[in-house]
This record gives sequence, C-alpha cells and structure tokens, in this order.
Amino acid sequence: MRNIRNDAVSGMITDIGATETSITFNEWWGKEGMDFTLYNPLDDETKTISLTRDELHCLVVAAIAASYVDGESAIREAKEVHEESEKAKKQNEQDLEHMNRPNPLTGLGNLGALM
Repeated sequence: MRNIRNDAVSGMITDIGATETSITFNEWWGKEGMDFTLYNPLDDETKTISLTRDELHCLVVAAIAASYVDGESAIREAKEVHEESEKAKKQNEQDLEHMNRPNPLTGLGNLGALM
C-alpha cells in the first residue's frame, strides 16, 4: 500500500525548562496515540515513549494532581507554541504564494519553487 496522510499531528518544541529539553512528537497512523522523543542536552540523553490518548491523559492528570507540573503554566506555554506555529504556517503560505506569483516579464510563475 502507498498512502500519505496530510492531517497528522507532528512537531518539535525546543528549549523547554531549566535543562532546555527538546521534544519531537508524531501521531500514530490511526490517531489513537503518539510517539514522543525527549532530548536532554545536559546529559546528552534521549528517551522515547509511546502512549495512547488515554495513557497520555492519565499522565497529564497525574502530573497536575501531584503538583508535579503547573497546569496553568503548561497551558499558557502550549498556547504560545500554538500561536507561534500558526504564525509560521501563515508566513510559509505567504512565501509560497509570493514564489508562485507570475513574473511580470515572462508571465510564468517560479517553477523552481515546485522542486
């Protein structure tokens, strides 16, 4: 089978917390969970975990309930990341539109932008 999914959640967030830990995350094909890879530059250590949606929800609830994670602060930081991501997405769309705009002399778009 050959199939490409364009609606998957995938991303990277860098410089989180005092250790400047980074995380990459990728949604599973069936959208029932995610893989998370954390990198701590201070220890040069990488950890990977895979969690279903229910397992991830339980982990977040437990971390907040135990006061191990400041829920309000985490939500604020997540909103900032989301806003930055949306701005970057809009900028990328504008850049692509600009690259594909026809040249006034030739009437052709930038065909190199497609490669």
